[in-house]
Amino acid sequence: MKQPRALFRNLIAAALLTVPAYVRGATTVMKLLPECATDGACNPNGVFVVTGSGDARDQHAQITNGVAELQVAGTEIDVDLVSPDYWMPRQHLTVATGAQRLRVWRSASVRGRVSVEPTTQQVPTALKIDLQSPPATPGPAIPDGSSVSCPVGPDGSWQCHLPASTLDLTVRAESFVPKYLWGITLTTNSVTDVGLVALKRGASLVAWLDSKTARQLDAPATARLLPMVMAESRTLGPRLTRPVAEGKFNKRGFVQLSLVPAGTYSLEVTAAGFAPARFDKVPIYEARETTFRFPVSLGRPLTIRFSLQPSSDPGGSPWRVSLIRSDQMTFRRTNVAEVIAARGTIEVAGQAPGRYTLRVRDHNNNWYLNRDFDIETQADAERIIDITFLKLHGTVSAAGKPLAADLFFGGHSGAQRVLAKADTEGKFDIVLPRAGRWIVEVNAKELNVLATITTTIAADQDEVAIDLPDTELAGWVTGVDGKRVPGAIVNCYGTDTGLSQRTGPDGTFVFRGLAKGQAKLEASYVRTGEHSDIVSVTLDDATHRDDVELRLENMRTIKGRIVARGEAVAGALVTGYVFQGTTARIERAVTALDGGFDLRIAPSATKMTLLVGAAGRPLLAYSTLPTEDPLMIDLPPIGGTVRLKLPEDASRPLVTYNGIEIPLSNLIEWARAQGASLSGDTVDFPNVAPGLYQVCASSKSSYFCKSGTLAPAS
Repeated sequence: MKQPRALFRNLIAAALLTVPAYVRGATTVMKLLPECATDGACNPNGVFVVTGSGDARDQHAQITNGVAELQVAGTEIDVDLVSPDYWMPRQHLTVATGAQRLRVWRSASVRGRVSVEPTTQQVPTALKIDLQSPPATPGPAIPDGSSVSCPVGPDGSWQCHLPASTLDLTVRAESFVPKYLWGITLTTNSVTDVGLVALKRGASLVAWLDSKTARQLDAPATARLLPMVMAESRTLGPRLTRPVAEGKFNKRGFVQLSLVPAGTYSLEVTAAGFAPARFDKVPIYEARETTFRFPVSLGRPLTIRFSLQPSSDPGGSPWRVSLIRSDQMTFRRTNVAEVIAARGTIEVAGQAPGRYTLRVRDHNNNWYLNRDFDIETQADAERIIDITFLKLHGTVSAAGKPLAADLFFGGHSGAQRVLAKADTEGKFDIVLPRAGRWIVEVNAKELNVLATITTTIAADQDEVAIDLPDTELAGWVTGVDGKRVPGAIVNCYGTDTGLSQRTGPDGTFVFRGLAKGQAKLEASYVRTGEHSDIVSVTLDDATHRDDVELRLENMRTIKGRIVARGEAVAGALVTGYVFQGTTARIERAVTALDGGFDLRIAPSATKMTLLVGAAGRPLLAYSTLPTEDPLMIDLPPIGGTVRLKLPEDASRPLVTYNGIEIPLSNLIEWARAQGASLSGDTVDFPNVAPGLYQVCASSKSSYFCKSGTLAPAS
């Protein structure tokens, strides 16, 4: 191999011989004066290679006695330096008469060898090496964006001509993860060997801490790249939510997370003594490196202090308190504290700003409070929480006869729920946390009474009477073999809410005290995954039926895949409304790592509506006929906001998207998770798919509909 100096001399000679200076049209005489960045007494040599604009062709101007002179046409030029002893980054100049001073550095050489993994891959033929002066480097810094191209030999060896300085080097090759070499000191008249640089094909992410955070750290901060998933997968378990890459920030405040599959992720940064920081919707592209868009700043953690009033539960015992942090982008919730609130106060240190849910229970596990809070500052984190005590005496009866029963005000799964036990005379006492409308679930196991009723409690009320109608709905569940099935789950959806019970040893079920109106029954058997059709029954105040048969049938599997711009979407929540005639069964699935999902539907299903909620993507409604062919659903990249404002007397609003009905409960759940406020007379449903929306509702005077087209980001 030729020595570097001889090689550069040959390059200069070839340039002077093969490319003559040639300019036509109006020209300007320019003088280029190279000046050393670190040594004013130096005498730069070499050739300036000038790329002109307009009518000018490329020129080569030799430096003689510290000056290069040329004639150029046009208004702008790019200048490179070819020299055996000096280095200069490409300069972009505006053409002007007179002298232009150009800063150059004495040169040095760096060499190394590259290897690739797996070894069956071909070694790249060239490297791009980015140069940057480390912070606080004495003397002039290398201009930002400086880089050189360096050829690589068949054996992986390479050698480059760089400025003699202390440099941070980034070694890049197309489709490989870049390698970072920190604080490499290069000196003149020597070759610095950086050794073996091992390259791997793949994608990566780099992030920086801001300088203030980096200075304050007592121990390195940790970066984790997490999949953005909406729900846990029963089949994949923690594999769907574990970090895809993890690393420590170095002393410079830099971290590189490498070999990351293409996708959209959350970046989580943690450090001792600081509140965690989380950034959603971080895109990673195939075989490319992504630089996080701004330096990461970590703030000091918040201490959440809540004071509960009154300080103890209705029985005089301490409150039991849960504090839960919600991720608005993914619906996921993390339990950060479970405490017994001595003297009615709780204090939870080390928390980050965000949305929190406070749940307050008494010593009998009745839920008196379930409230969301947005906490951004320490002032937000210190609150007095008032809890109402509304004491009531009550009676419960069925068809006028006193009933010994358990009464769940709010139902088993309500956001607020309180249990009362009625004695044999049907009498009970209860302390409720609020006035207003309550759904009451009544369970008298000895009499097979399982029913719900709705009652409204006034703020000044102290007596409540609950009388269940004289109704009975009974029957049995039959398997595919024609035999009755013990232990099957029977769901009953009535006017107010849903109820569930298991069939007895003889496969029978009984619901008593159901409210009049339409009741829908369905059965399922967990062991086999079989379901029945939905059977509808109309009830009046004295309906007695004992002949309802629910026949189980083998389900069939519908397969599908969720993608966004061709990229698989893992952890998306797919809610399927599977219709059999005018009734629908709800089926849910979570997409796997490849975006795939399965839904089990009955052979008699006539159509399906799928709601797809994916973290960082718009909510999409999709309608299809049951099919044997796999479904492919492509989520739009950008959504918009539907703003709904209804008259005060409006009821039962119906929302459709491109003619597909979206249940209001799903929209409300989505809006809550996106951080939208649901108070006031206007409700926003953010981040929903673009398309045609229509809202219909009833008022006292009319039935009306409004429609409009939602454009992306509108």
